[in-house]
Amino acid sequence: QTALVALFEIHHDSIQLRLRLLPSKHQGLEIVNFIDRDRDNAFSDAELNQFGQTVLNTVLLSVGGTVLELKDVKVSTDLPEWLSQGYGQIRIKAKADHAIAQATPTRLEFLIHFDEFAQDWLIQPYFATSLLARDQDPKLQRSAAGVSIVFVAQ
Repeated sequence: QTALVALFEIHHDSIQLRLRLLPSKHQGLEIVNFIDRDRDNAFSDAELNQFGQTVLNTVLLSVGGTVLELKDVKVSTDLPEWLSQGYGQIRIKAKADHAIAQATPTRLEFLIHFDEFAQDWLIQPYFATSLLARDQDPKLQRSAAGVSIVFVAQ
């Protein structure tokens, strides 16, 4: 099965999102065909951007109930020939600007519903080392499609 990984870094002023799709050898060609709309065995910037937006349109990222806009989207990938054989990966990067309030409990929610090739995402948050107060551990609640985190920033 295709491996799906969502990593996000929480900073004082932004959240950096990195998605990775690692095709299995059984789904590699299907994924290549999903991206390569004109079937020329190459990925154009437009095709990669369209794929990135398709995936990101299934993402909900919110802080304190406010839905954040993902911007500065970058999509990169290994060669289609590699992906079709189950090698390589597709990388999607985006960020959301948001100031994290200090000394106040903050709820961050991340959900992703892109399940075209697999349904289980490995979702892992990372906190900037200067963000968390030393005596405050974040509280994570995981679900099938995402994670909810409550933390106090210093």
